Amino acid sequence: MQYCFILKFILNNLFATKQVFITSFAVILMLLPGAVSAHGFAQRYDLPVPLMLYLIGAAATVAVSFVVIALFVRRGMLLYRYPCLNLMKLPVVRFLPHPILFGLLQALSIVLFVLILTAGWFGVQDPFQNIAPTLVWVIWWVGFAYVSGLLGNFWPLVNPWTNIFTLLQWLVCRYSRLSSLSFNVALPRWVGVWPAAMLFAAFSWIELIWRHSDEPANIASMVMGYSLLTWTGMVLFGKEAWLQRGEAFTLVFGLLARFAPSEWNDKEQDSRWLLRPFGVGLLVSQPVSASLTVFVVMMLSVVTFDGFMATPLWASTVQWILYSDFLRPLLILLQPIFGDAVAVIMSLGFVLFPALFISVYYTFCLLMRLLTGPASSPGISELAGYFVMTLIPIALAYHLAHYMSFLLIVGQYIIPLLSDPFGFGWDLFGTKHYFVDIGIVNARFVWITSVIAIVTGHIFAVFLSHVMAQRIFDNQRQALLSQLPMLVLMVGYTMVSLWILAQPIVE
Repeated sequence: MQYCFILKFILNNLFATKQVFITSFAVILMLLPGAVSAHGFAQRYDLPVPLMLYLIGAAATVAVSFVVIALFVRRGMLLYRYPCLNLMKLPVVRFLPHPILFGLLQALSIVLFVLILTAGWFGVQDPFQNIAPTLVWVIWWVGFAYVSGLLGNFWPLVNPWTNIFTLLQWLVCRYSRLSSLSFNVALPRWVGVWPAAMLFAAFSWIELIWRHSDEPANIASMVMGYSLLTWTGMVLFGKEAWLQRGEAFTLVFGLLARFAPSEWNDKEQDSRWLLRPFGVGLLVSQPVSASLTVFVVMMLSVVTFDGFMATPLWASTVQWILYSDFLRPLLILLQPIFGDAVAVIMSLGFVLFPALFISVYYTFCLLMRLLTGPASSPGISELAGYFVMTLIPIALAYHLAHYMSFLLIVGQYIIPLLSDPFGFGWDLFGTKHYFVDIGIVNARFVWITSVIAIVTGHIFAVFLSHVMAQRIFDNQRQALLSQLPMLVLMVGYTMVSLWILAQPIVE
C-alpha cells in the first residue's frame, strides 16, 4: 500500500503522551502486556505486563474456548440445520429488494467504474487529489471486505463487470438475433479456481509491492486490463462459470460473506433474505477443491505478509539480504524484472509466505490424520478441504485488525475527493475543504478492538472446526483428537498475529 508516508504523519501524531491500557475483557484482557508498540501506531503504547504474558493470555483464551466447546458442543448441534429468520417477512425490510432499488445500485456501480477510469486517465496524477486511489484501495478493497464479512454478500449486486456485461448482453440480444454473448465453452474440472487464484496473487503483488500502484493512471489501466480479461472469460466460458472460477473478487468477497449473518436465497416466487448465526455458512458438506483450499490459505497469508513487512524483523531481514554476498547474484539477476533489489526481496517473500502457510496447513492435516487413525479417517487432501473454510474467520479478523486505522483515517479523504474527484479545483458537494480528523480513533481503541477481533476470530475458527469434526467423524474420540492439531495451529497463529500487531511500523 502506497500510503506509508501519510500514515507516518498520522501515526506520529495520534498520541502526544503515553497512556495506560486497562480493561477487564475476560481472561485475555486481564493479562495485557507492557512496553509494546501497537502495529499501526508509531508511538509506543505502554501496557501493564510484558508482551509474552500478553501473548500467553491470548493463546490461553483460545485454548480455554476449545475446552468449553468440546464440553458443550455435542453431536447434532449446527451440523446440518441452524436457526434463521426471514427478514423479508418484516414490513420495514420488504421494500429493499425492489427492482428499482437494485437497478439504482447497479447503475451506481457502473458510474463509479467509469469515474475511476476517467479520473485515473484524465485527472491530476497526485494520489491525494485524485479519487481513484482512495476509492479503489481504501473504500473498495478494504471497506468492502468489512461489508462482505460482517453484513453479507452484496458484491454480486454491485459488481461493475457483471452489471456492464449484463447490460451489453441485453442490448445485443435485443437488437440482434443472438441469444447470448457467451460461447459457453466448458471449463475442465481440473481448472478449479486456479484462474481466480492467479489473478488474486497478481492483484496482491501489485497492492503490496509495486511502487507505482497508487498512481491514478496506473490504477485506471489496471482496472481496464482486468475488465477486458473478465469480459473475455465471460464471453468464452459463460458469465456464471467465470464468476465462480475466474473472477477473483467474486471469490474473495463471497468467501468472506459466508461468515456473515445474512444470506440471500432467490428462488422462483420465493426470495428470502435470511438472518443466521455468524459463521454457519462456512460449514461444508463436502471437501472443497485443492485450488480453493490454496486460495483460502493465500488470503490469510497475504494479509499476514502485509503486516509482517512493516515490522522491524522484516526490515532487518531485508537489510541482511541486501548485504549478503551469497544472495547478491540472485538479486542482480532478478533486479531488471522487479525494478530494484528491495522489490526483488519483497517479491521473494511474497512467494515464500503462501508456500510456508500452505505447507504448515497440510502438515497439520497430516498430524490430524495420524491422530485419528489412517485406516478410518479421510485423506490429507480431504481433511484440508473440509477444514480450510474454518480459517476464514481468522483471515477476516486479521483484515479487520490490520486495516482498521487505515480505513477510518485515510478513508476520510473520500469526503473532499467526492467534491473534486479529478483534482481540478471543483467543489461539487461543498466538501472540498473537509479537514481529515486524524484523531477519529486513538491507539487505545484500535488496540483493544484488534485484540478482540483476533481472539474472537480464532474462537469462531475453533468452534467451526469442532463442528466440522463432528460432521466428518462418527466417533466422538476421533472428533476430539482431530482438533488437537487444529488447536495448536490456531493458538500458534493467534500469538504470531498479535505479535505482528504489537510491533512498531518500520518502512
